[in-house]
Amino acid sequence: MGTYALLKKSVMLLVVSAVASHLTRKHQAFILHLLISVTLISCSPVSLEVTNLRSTRAEIVGFANKLILLIRDRKLDKLAKYVHPTKGLSFSPYGHVSVNRVIVKEGELAKIWRSNPVIIWGNYDGSGQPIKMSIVDYFKTFVYAADYTSAPLTAINKRLGQGNSYSNIQEVFPNSIFVEYHFKGFEPKFQGMDWRSLILVFEKRQDKGWWLIAIINDQWTI
Repeated sequence: MGTYALLKKSVMLLVVSAVASHLTRKHQAFILHLLISVTLISCSPVSLEVTNLRSTRAEIVGFANKLILLIRDRKLDKLAKYVHPTKGLSFSPYGHVSVNRVIVKEGELAKIWRSNPVIIWGNYDGSGQPIKMSIVDYFKTFVYAADYTSAPLTAINKRLGQGNSYSNIQEVFPNSIFVEYHFKGFEPKFQGMDWRSLILVFEKRQDKGWWLIAIINDQWTI
């Protein structure tokens, strides 16, 4: 309970006590019962659940912001420390995650970045042609395509970018939580059709903290 809520309850108790001194015992008993009920409600599991949810949201956003900086600075060796040790890190060039997506193991991420081989990351929207590029070029085109550290909109488990493709994040990654960084657009002439999003998907660790399990780009698709 916050300081304001405690102060408010203390004032209420003082007022009630002052009034109760002039009431009958029957009325005093009723007021006491009411105060106990209010106290129990404020400490109920529902209230605790809301508090825990707020704490989790603040924790996950803070963690996501930390990883965004590593992505921006291309510090893949440090980013790899937060990749799921068995599930690896999935990459998706669009919001609809393919079953044939590229998955890089935690121990391979920094190696691939250094060797920089050409990889097929999926298929281009519209043409269907394979997305063939190095991981360095992929990061420029489909990961950090905008300065997401200054993204004006951020959401947790809620899609901000709305295109024609179906977003299946929570189906592909059940029991996950994702943070979306979003730009509504960049050039007025495109009327918002040049929006971009970067989505980081996390899974709770057994001990404490989160694993990064997916990096998803999203944008307007045909």
